[in-house]
Formats: sequence, C-alpha cells, structure tokens
Amino acid sequence: MTSPAPAADAPRRTAAPPLSDAARTLLTLAFYGLLSVAFTWPLVLSGGDALHTRQFDQYGVVWMATRGVDLLPDLVDPSTNYPLGASVELVDAWIHLALAAATQAILTPLQQVALLVLVGPVLTAWAAERLAARGLGVRFPWSLLAGVAFGFSGLAATAWLEGHVYFLLDPWLPLLALWTLRATSRAGRPVHGLLAGAAWVLCLATTAYLALIGALVAAVMLLRGALLQPDRRRLARATAPMALVVGVASAAYAASFLGVDSVEETAPDGWVLSGVASLGGLAAWTPAVDMVRNHSISAPLGAGTLGLVLFAPRVLRGLPGWRTWLGLAVAGLVLAFGPAVQVGLDDRSWAATPLLFATDLPVWRKVHFPVRMMWLWYLGGGLVAALVADRLARRVGGAWVAPLFVVVLIDALVGTGAPLRARQTIAATPSAYQAAPPDGPLLDLLGQPPFEDRDDDFAVVGHLLCYYQATHRRPVLDPCVKPLRENPRAVVGREVLSLLIEAADPPDQHLGQRVEAVRSLLEALGIRAVAVHLDLLPNEIHAVVLGGMEQVAAGPPARVSSDGGETIALFVLPAGAPTDPRAAYEALARAHRGEAP
Repeated sequence: MTSPAPAADAPRRTAAPPLSDAARTLLTLAFYGLLSVAFTWPLVLSGGDALHTRQFDQYGVVWMATRGVDLLPDLVDPSTNYPLGASVELVDAWIHLALAAATQAILTPLQQVALLVLVGPVLTAWAAERLAARGLGVRFPWSLLAGVAFGFSGLAATAWLEGHVYFLLDPWLPLLALWTLRATSRAGRPVHGLLAGAAWVLCLATTAYLALIGALVAAVMLLRGALLQPDRRRLARATAPMALVVGVASAAYAASFLGVDSVEETAPDGWVLSGVASLGGLAAWTPAVDMVRNHSISAPLGAGTLGLVLFAPRVLRGLPGWRTWLGLAVAGLVLAFGPAVQVGLDDRSWAATPLLFATDLPVWRKVHFPVRMMWLWYLGGGLVAALVADRLARRVGGAWVAPLFVVVLIDALVGTGAPLRARQTIAATPSAYQAAPPDGPLLDLLGQPPFEDRDDDFAVVGHLLCYYQATHRRPVLDPCVKPLRENPRAVVGREVLSLLIEAADPPDQHLGQRVEAVRSLLEALGIRAVAVHLDLLPNEIHAVVLGGMEQVAAGPPARVSSDGGETIALFVLPAGAPTDPRAAYEALARAHRGEAP
C-alpha cells in the first residue's frame, strides 16, 4: 500500500540556510553580551562612577588601574610601602596592568574596571564556545552551553564580587586547550604548538592560578596525543615550540617572582581552609556565603551542567575524547577541596583528604585558594555538557533539548546569585587629603594598640587606603602592590599611638619628651602629613590622639572632612630634612621585632 501523493499546492518544508561564520560570531557575542549585562546587573547603569562589589579587593584593583603607567617602566613603586618602596614583581595580574596602562588616557580607573567586568566574561565564554565548536565538533547553538558554563560560573561571580576581576578575562585557557588539541592531532603543525605556548604565557600573565590550570590541561592533552598520535616525529615537531615557549617563560617567572617575600609565604593553616570549596556551596549560592568574613566564595556546580554530565556515559558512548574532559573536570573538583572536604561555609566542620600531606610542602603555600581549581570543572564540565546536548538534539530533535538553555541560564543568574549580591560602594576619596603637601609622604593613623601587623579586621582598611592613594597621589606606608609580612603603616602607627597615649597618662611626667619623640620619629621618616581616621579609633582616645597631634604639628588640623564615608582629621607637619628615612624605619622595625639594633 502506498501513501497518497501530496497535493500540488501543499507547502513544502525547507531547511533553514546555515549561518555564516560572521553571523554566528555576531549572534554568539550578542548572546553573551546580554547575559553579561544581566550577570553583572546593575553595573551597566553606573556609568563607571561607582564600585559594584561585595568585598574589598576591588579597591586594590582600582589602585592598580590608576598606577599602571607609572609602574611599568622600572617595575618599582616608590609611592607605597614607604620608605622601602614596593616591587611590582609581586603583581599577579600583568594583563590587567598592561590594559590599564594602555587605556589610562581615555578611561578612568573605575571605567576600566567596569569595562573589564562587563567584557571579560563575554570574551571568555566566546573562547570556550569556540573550543567546543572547533575542537570537539559541537554544533551551534549547543556550543553556547560551554561558554555559559565557563564564562558565567560561580567562580566568575566570586572573582567579580571579591574584587579579583582580572580572572574574568580568560579566553586564554580555552584557546590553550584548542591549540594544544590541534598540535597533538594528526594534522598538527609547529604553528599550533607556538600558539598553544603563547596562550599559556597569557594565562601566566593573567594570574599564576590559570597558568597552573593551563599546565595541567596541556599536560593531559599532550599525554593523550602521545598515546593516539602514530607519527611521533610529527608530534614532536608540532609541540616543540610550545615546550620551548613554556619552558623559557616558566624559568623567567621562577627566577623573578617565586622568591619574593609575601605574607602568603607564612600563611597559617586556617588560611588554606578558608580558600577551599565546601560541600554546602556546590548546589547553589546562599546569602550565608557573603556573611563569611572577608570572603564571598561560591562555586556551585551548576544544575544544568551537572545533569548533562551525568548522562554523558550513556549519550556519548562510542564518541572519542569526552572522557578526557570529564577527567579534567573531576580533577578540578577534587583539587578545589584542597587538604580538607569542608562541609559548611566556615572552617570548623571538615574532613581530611589525601591532599592533606601537601600542606607541608612549600609550594602549597603558593596555592592560597585551592577553590580556584574549579575553573577546570567549569571548562571540562561545560564542554561535556555541550557534547551531550548536541548528541541529544541529533537524536530527539532540538526542540526537546532547547529548554536546557533555560536551566543553564538560571544556573548563571540565580545559582551563582551574581546580580543579587552586588553592592554599590562609595567611590569618593575624603577631601581632607587635599590639604596634605603634594610631594610629601603621608601616614594614615588608625586602630587601637596593640594591634598586629596583619589583622583581618583591618584588611579592608589597607585596601581602602590604597584606593585613596590612587586619587591623592601622596606616598603612603601601606604596601599596595600585595600584602607583605610587615606593614610599615602598622609599625609606625603602633609606635606613634603608643607614645601619644602614654604621654596623655596623668602620672606621666615626660609629656614633652614623648611628644618630641613622635615629632622626631616622623621627621626622621620624612612624613609630611598625618591623617587621623577618627571612625577607626576608639571614642575614648579621640581627644588624646587629636590633642597629641596638635602638639606634634604645632597647630590644629589643616582640614577635617566627613565625606567619603568617614571622618578624617589631617595634620600637616613642618618640612624637615630627613637624612635616611629607610634606615630610620628599619631601626624602628627591628625594635618592634625585638631584634638587636
């Protein structure tokens, strides 16, 4: 029996013409661009005149954007960590520094940071989509899922809200994977290896964490290529440029940066536990995440990505290559827990993992935040998820798979909580600083003695003071490039406050001597102005400190301001003739450390 022929006038269903590469690229960038606006909402409305963040590290990023041009020529910043100066070798964000220097003439620092937050995820997601399409053969639009999972992940939200916005611009890691795949394929050429090496260098220039992740991805890809590539000579020729570039860059980095003194070298064990993934945070963001002191770490797996990954063994059966990416994704998840599986959002409920032994290794102190290894999950898991969606669409039709886009978008916008968590913070510098001599070092006086050289409660203050310095441009004592073991502001401030408070004691018969000791110390250091942060001093010693500083400065404060979110009394000191400020500080620091002069 034959079916009847269709009527002559019946409409025929024709397949839609395939999209050109240019049209597909424009659609991809437009999709990710709109998603970035929603992901970072309401940043696009700020006009680049306010900080949108949750924690305090973005203050330092703005400072770096301001200082970019000044730091690049000689890699030394004499205007912070005064009188010692700061080496830019401590910077772990060279791409951001270079972009800041390149755009400083046309964009304000706040606009630079806002643009990085908006555009960074778009380019990162686009590179992951290209890896899925060109490297794994995933069809459009299912390749978009890989970009959403990687570019708009929980760690992307964490990077933005904690202030480490340079993590958001990371097209290099997907491109590294793509070019390494090309180099290790049967059609691999030396240019592919060269491009893969360049991509790894760009990972390193973005942050050492991405370089570590990139090295792991490249090593796995090279091992896979060695096992599958029958022509070993061709493989060696194609990957030799990559090995050369990576080797030279690694040696230069190790020689220049790994020996630099930093507070992270001696971080206590609690620091390691504070930077790991937690079981309680794998499902989705909760408001409790942002209540953990000084951190907003949230790394949910993504329900859409995880659901598709779980179907991979059945749907992708017989398809080569996907197990490699799944293995990398799982490895990233395991490494993100670090030495302990943390159950809750604090560090009081945890169980040891086999990686606990690594805490005794010096190199482990460099991996301050193991949770950042989750970037491997978001890249590998997103690629596997895109493969599964593409294969399902081939079998059952795209209309049945399309709702997965809704799930993945909910993961990006609700699961990470990104648009719900941002807070607009004050971006103004207190006007009292304008009264300070423009070329003289300035001491910010705050805190209650005795206080430690590093106090987590005052960590936000150090970043804020550096943010102020980006505007007022006076040399300051805070180490703005990166926290060091010893903060000159803490050392000098502790001495000044101690002398002023002791001088105000009624039984003290040496008032004049102690005031003169403060004056002599500040003169020896070349300090020209002292900014007393009254909101950061106990109320009961306001009169003591202000009265003592009036005697030191031989007059009332030059200006008192309450704008910028706090009250500051700025005292201008007479110009002196310091002989050796560095020697004067080092002598004071040795005394505070209890060392012999």
